[in-house]
Order: sequence, then structure tokens, then C-alpha cells
Amino acid sequence: FKCCGARRFEDWLASEWYKDEQVQRDGSLVPDSCCKTPTLLCGRRDHPSNIQYT
Repeated sequence: FKCCGARRFEDWLASEWYKDEQVQRDGSLVPDSCCKTPTLLCGRRDHPSNIQYT
């Protein structure tokens, strides 16, 4: 992905993906595919240096 969410990465917080129980247990804030360098559970860190914003 070159972007994460329709407008911003916070869009994921209202998605079915975010409501999944496993995602909640993992502590992910965005899918790992949104990370600039995707790695397992990198979606836990939603800092601009880690997440694609545009």
C-alpha cells in the first residue's frame, strides 16, 4: 500500500479489521501492510516514521 486508510491511518480504528479479536490481542493499530517496512506486528507502532500516511 502507498496509503493506509481512506483519509488517514486512523480510518482503520472504525474498520471490521480493527474489531477482530486477534487484532485486539496483538495490539495492532493498523495492518502490518501499512508499515513503511512491513514486518510482523509492525502495525503496533502508529508513529509517522513507521506508517504510510499518503
